[in-house]
Amino acid sequence: MAMDLANPYGDGNHHRMSWRRAWDVSVDGLTATHRGTGFVVAFEPSTEGGYTARIGCDLPPFGPDSDLAMAQMFGLRQLLKDGWEIFHTVARKSRT
Repeated sequence: MAMDLANPYGDGNHHRMSWRRAWDVSVDGLTATHRGTGFVVAFEPSTEGGYTARIGCDLPPFGPDSDLAMAQMFGLRQLLKDGWEIFHTVARKSRT
């Protein structure tokens, strides 16, 4: 199954309303994985406190046309932001 970065939460904004339920988080494994696409954000503890993040999966090529490429880049940005946020939310709750 190809990773659909252009519509990671489905077609239309209403799908994003429950975005937190679309993620599996492993604080011990230091990952946040989007179930719909298989997109992974991998985290590493930082010596300065907190975590650093990187993309933990292979990305499909962007395009072939500029409209699709722009939609894919927007979706990638959204997944990075959401993966960061949900991981930190879960990590914070697991420490309390």
